[in-house]
Amino acid sequence: MADFRLYIEKDPSSFWSLKDEWTSFLNEIPGTNPFLTPHWVGISYEFFSSDRELFLVIVRDTSGRFLGVVPWALRKVNDHVEIEHAVPEDICLYLDFPIDQRFRSDVLKGSLELVEREHPGARLSLRFPYIREDSPSLWSLQKLLDERGIESEKIEAGRLYYMDLPDNYEDFLFSLKKRERTHLQKMEKRARRIADIREIELRSPEEVNRGLDVFMRLYRLQMEETGNSLSPGYEAFLREIFLVFSQQSWAALHILNADGWNVGAILALEFRGNTFVFTGAEDPQAREISPLTLLMNGLIKSSISRGVKRIEILQDGLPTGFFPLKQERYYIFKAEERPVPSPSGERERASR
Repeated sequence: MADFRLYIEKDPSSFWSLKDEWTSFLNEIPGTNPFLTPHWVGISYEFFSSDRELFLVIVRDTSGRFLGVVPWALRKVNDHVEIEHAVPEDICLYLDFPIDQRFRSDVLKGSLELVEREHPGARLSLRFPYIREDSPSLWSLQKLLDERGIESEKIEAGRLYYMDLPDNYEDFLFSLKKRERTHLQKMEKRARRIADIREIELRSPEEVNRGLDVFMRLYRLQMEETGNSLSPGYEAFLREIFLVFSQQSWAALHILNADGWNVGAILALEFRGNTFVFTGAEDPQAREISPLTLLMNGLIKSSISRGVKRIEILQDGLPTGFFPLKQERYYIFKAEERPVPSPSGERERASR
């Protein structure tokens, strides 16, 4: 067994008491992103998952140094315990467990044993959407459950898109196919003939707070077009999370203004030199100038100028047709223990 200690925290205030060392740890390990921060996990849990028992497993070495965290939430249902991520489904595509890679498998094993100790005799079920295909936690979970005789399943749930950026915008343009490059340039020239186009980039907490009013108006217009509506809870979550992230210099709001009217907006997150396009919205009446495509192109220019090397697009429906995107799968991971009657009439654990 590796030389570490596990501690359980059940009070949501732990996200904030641990935030400095948690965030510092994320800066030390590879493959991290803003959705693994205590800010994102904590606010997501408080808004959407507080009906479940928080089971935050903290990893420290014998000197007390922070080595990772397993942010789980539990729900007891009859004779079994459902284990899920503290961040609920559909909030982002990056659910994972930031743990020092030397101890990952042992920490996940120990975390599962802690749940069993807290709920003796209960059957366990696990469901973690969404985990990316390159996540080391995916392999560790599969191996752990195989060793316990529990059959696990990973179900492809979709794909995210990303692009690697060159050092200058000209190189980016010439990485496009000629037809796409020509189409993009003509589209932008046409839009600027039709209207006085201005791209606005907001970063300070005060600017982001005002810009969110613009985004919400456009988001509502876009949803009304499809017969949907924006729930007050989700709006409050977006306002809270982007305000908090802007205070950490992790958020940017990109707005397209045409003839004095705000007609498009993109919410983006920035973390460790990468840009994550979270969502976007445009005025349906302004589609002839393709606001979101213009904003994506402007966001790419801005990212390159600031030395960003990678952009990831996290929502279907954002414009991707012009750009040289790569794809990566993400999965729903699940497993469940099932009781099987033994010849003696006692119940034994067995995997499905």
